[in-house]
Amino acid sequence: FRRHSGDLVMNHMQGAGGFIALLEPLIKAGVCTIKSRELMIVFNNKSVIKLAHLNHFNEIYKYQGMEINFLIFDELTHFHKKEYEFLLTRLRINHNMIPEEFKGMFPRALCASNPGNVGHNWVKAEFIEGYEPNKIYDHDGITQVFIPAKIHQNKFLDVEAYTKSLRQLSDKSLVDA
Repeated sequence: FRRHSGDLVMNHMQGAGGFIALLEPLIKAGVCTIKSRELMIVFNNKSVIKLAHLNHFNEIYKYQGMEINFLIFDELTHFHKKEYEFLLTRLRINHNMIPEEFKGMFPRALCASNPGNVGHNWVKAEFIEGYEPNKIYDHDGITQVFIPAKIHQNKFLDVEAYTKSLRQLSDKSLVDA
């Protein structure tokens, strides 16, 4: 999930790190097909990766009734907590359909984000404050872990140039975050 469909295309379909490039060997082998217009990747075993967006709160209802096995938010801080919570209720799977080697891995949610935006405070309170990084916590059978990522860990980034650009931001607390 992203806030806007254009972000899905730019960040996840195009470029060297996009699905089209990453799955090229599988596409050539006939293992999967990319349906760009639908923002969907369909595999021969009937598995589907659907890139979805949620521009406005009321759009959550277009996902009502949907079964999501692996829910991924890219830039969780772009969303309101109620949007996140509603989409979590779509997270379910028929356990009889899971191959033995994947039992216990699904359903699953993964959230990635940068500081700032409308969800900054709730995401920080929900996943960061009071939690030790890289430690697994159990909340009534639901596990959670905060995995911090630091700027110097991104091997594809010119850290010095990016750091300089961040320092140009007028919001000092966002620069620090």
